[in-house]
Amino acid sequence: DYASARGLQLAIEHFPTGEIPSAREAIELIEGAKLNNLGLLLDTGHLAIAGEGLDDAFRCASEKVVHVHLNNNDGSRDLHWPPQDGTLTELDFRRLVSAMYGSGYDGNVSVEIVNPDPMAETISRSMAFVQKLLVGRRGGRQAEKKEGL
Repeated sequence: DYASARGLQLAIEHFPTGEIPSAREAIELIEGAKLNNLGLLLDTGHLAIAGEGLDDAFRCASEKVVHVHLNNNDGSRDLHWPPQDGTLTELDFRRLVSAMYGSGYDGNVSVEIVNPDPMAETISRSMAFVQKLLVGRRGGRQAEKKEGL
């Protein structure tokens, strides 16, 4: 297809109040599509709303995850709060990171926040939170290949 011929990776994002309400249903759709360049964008805020555990959802989908959005909310609305603010705890995120590293995940991770106030301070706190989660972790599949593991 057009995207595959150009080396483009495509991703489906699950959305708890939409047509693809869970990560598990997104995986079923991706597997049914039978496209090598179609993966899953796993969103932590959406997992919280759907009641899916972050680490369990990642483990279930690990071979298909190509991007992870880190954000938080009140457990019912898609608010895109910073990951350190909301119903998801630091332990939830630590378990997710552990699952990611345990699988050798080497895809992208981004903090997805909407209208932070104050912006610079919120972004700085979010980056510090994520860096704290990653301290002492080694890289994913690419780092292992470079190190000959």
